Amino acid sequence: MHNNSLIKLLRSFSPKEISDFKEFLNSPYFNKKKSVIDLFVYIKKYYPDFTDNALSKKNMHENLFPGKVYNDSNFRVLIHNLHELAKKFITYNDFGNNRIEFDFRQFLGLMSKKQFGYLDKLINKLTGDLENAKIIAEEYNFYRFRLKYENIFFLAESHVGQFENFLDKADFEKVFYYLSSYYYLKSMRLYINVLNLQLIYNKKFNTDHFIKMVSLIDKNIFKDNPVTEIYYCIIELFNQGEEEKYYFRIKEILKHLKDSLHFDDLCEIYINLTNYCNRKITSGITMFKNEKFELYKEENELKLYVVNGFMHPVYYKNLVILALSLDEYEWVKEFIVTYKNDLPDESKNNIYMYCMALYEFDMKQFEKSLEFLSKIKYDELYLKYDSKILQLMIYYETGAEESLISSLEAYRHFLSNNKLLPENKKELYTNFYKFFNKLFIYRSKQNKFELERLKLSINNDIKIYNKDWIIRKIDELI
Repeated sequence: MHNNSLIKLLRSFSPKEISDFKEFLNSPYFNKKKSVIDLFVYIKKYYPDFTDNALSKKNMHENLFPGKVYNDSNFRVLIHNLHELAKKFITYNDFGNNRIEFDFRQFLGLMSKKQFGYLDKLINKLTGDLENAKIIAEEYNFYRFRLKYENIFFLAESHVGQFENFLDKADFEKVFYYLSSYYYLKSMRLYINVLNLQLIYNKKFNTDHFIKMVSLIDKNIFKDNPVTEIYYCIIELFNQGEEEKYYFRIKEILKHLKDSLHFDDLCEIYINLTNYCNRKITSGITMFKNEKFELYKEENELKLYVVNGFMHPVYYKNLVILALSLDEYEWVKEFIVTYKNDLPDESKNNIYMYCMALYEFDMKQFEKSLEFLSKIKYDELYLKYDSKILQLMIYYETGAEESLISSLEAYRHFLSNNKLLPENKKELYTNFYKFFNKLFIYRSKQNKFELERLKLSINNDIKIYNKDWIIRKIDELI
């Protein structure tokens, strides 16, 4: 019972939701079965973990129905009823919390009953609520379209036989404007996701409809709807050629607009700007490292890194690596310490220790770096790889050849035995081993000719973990 669908759902409830759900069950409008209430009251005692053995079906039945013979089919029905009510509660709760949607449904209900006296006030209320609402751009345009659309029907219904009295108030142009704005935004966001998926998974999707849609966008809409222009520009970032101008156009719009944009829109925009910088950096245009760093700092100021209340460990680590590559040592040390507590509890210490090890390595404090590495509990796959590679680099820098040879062999076995790595990641880590091993051998032999050839090979192969560091080490030997 610990992991059945009902328990998984109740485990996701907040304390307030658990309390509200009890009231929901006690309402005869929603539930008329006392046994369902009794079952929930019994289960609720074990919130939030629900791991006690008392939650077996037979134990629950014995407590709820003492003296009665256990019937599995009947008890399953009882559990099913409670589960269905829990799902219904979520639906009602979500609906009730969305005041704009609630008012729209109220509007339609009153329209169906021809209660025109209150509808004019309700339209004014919805208009004000939309202007003050914190919702993403596509939803704003969708609700504005609905408001203008339903208002036309309200005017027609309340002026039957007197159409000439409301025609001046029927704003058909705005209906089309908000509908097309919503369509463009929704379609472009979907198209952007498709374009990103094609890059990440090397899979081709049919995008003919999207391409046609983008070609038909009326650019005049950009003046009054700058978010639409931003998403249009993001799509152009995927088209090689003059895409840089679209990147800087987005940044220009953001200067004047970012304080008024919804959090989710900003997240989407900054993610795509950062991804674009990654593509430019990978192609060898290093100036975009600075661009990416500035984007990260802006994200920090806007707290766009918050996911479920925390900073994602990958974001934290990537920002540290980027800042170190730009020699932003004072900034990165402050960042590592300041934002440590924004990390999820389960990964906080490990990621902090690894990032401090990276910092001390760049400071050439190799013993301190090793000390931080020794404190990491390796319960995450990529952290194991990254830490082993950093350890190899430390042994190389300190000339600890015996430790290096031993660790290099251990890394090779670890790499070959691990079946969980996706191919693109495995290529990065395998290439690091291959080129690092050659670097070590050629350094020992002081073979400058082979080192030159090695550097040429690395420059031709861009899929290498810590490529810049390996090239730096080669340059030191040539």
